[in-house]
Amino acid sequence: METIKRTAGLLTFVIVAVLVLTVPVFAADLKIDLKDDTTSKHYDPSHPGHEHQCANCHRTYNQPGDNGPYSSGSYRCPYCGYQNNVPPSPVNPTPYPPQPPAPQPYPPTPTPYPPAPYPPQPQYETDATLYQNGFSYFNSGNYGLAIKYFKKLVDRYPQSTYLEGALFNLAQSYKMSYNYKEAIRTYQKMINDLRYSQNRVNWFFAAGEAAELMFKYADAAKWYEGVIRENRNHPRAAEAIYRAGQDYEKAYKNRDAANAYRNLIQMFPYAPFAGMARERLAALGFGY
Repeated sequence: METIKRTAGLLTFVIVAVLVLTVPVFAADLKIDLKDDTTSKHYDPSHPGHEHQCANCHRTYNQPGDNGPYSSGSYRCPYCGYQNNVPPSPVNPTPYPPQPPAPQPYPPTPTPYPPAPYPPQPQYETDATLYQNGFSYFNSGNYGLAIKYFKKLVDRYPQSTYLEGALFNLAQSYKMSYNYKEAIRTYQKMINDLRYSQNRVNWFFAAGEAAELMFKYADAAKWYEGVIRENRNHPRAAEAIYRAGQDYEKAYKNRDAANAYRNLIQMFPYAPFAGMARERLAALGFGY
């Protein structure tokens, strides 16, 4: 019996001693630092803690030191950031840095002097160059090339200021190359088209001379008589009538020749050609 009492007393001592020794440990473990409200902290860093399940991503995680009965229960999911099953506050996105203004183009560099214009392109076969080439060939006696250039000018530039000179030299080129028919045709074109030229009377003489070279004296006489129809007061009018009488004589048309001489004496009685006309009338036997 005494042994049982001693054994019970010893057990009671042991129990009391154990309680005395472990109470400070629990007290130390229950001491909580609440300075940071987001996470519970304990003085026992080796405490294993327990697992939580996130209400957002449903993952389980371990929060160390959160097993104490007086823990604040504040915990944060390490996967999605939920704390106490509350979504984290949105973070304002970092704005893009302001874009620099677009570079302004540099103003054009002013040129100290205006750019020199390009020289005009060379003009080939204008009315001036055609006339110059034709006249050069005419003076050198190359009437074939002269006709070529004068005809180009007449065909291409009917309103040119060189038209009259080109036609006259064209007719002269025909005449010098013994093409009297084309020469007379060109003189006739000039008389018909260039009605206001002061040289029209000379073209009648030129056509008459070309007809004489063809031995068509009656035609030549009619060209000379055309001077009187054109301008009877022209200084060469008396000469034209006398030459018409001469060509009628060559054509053996003495009566027409005598009429031409009589007209000359009647129209220009004091002209030098009037005295010659009287002599020809006497020679032909028509008297005066």
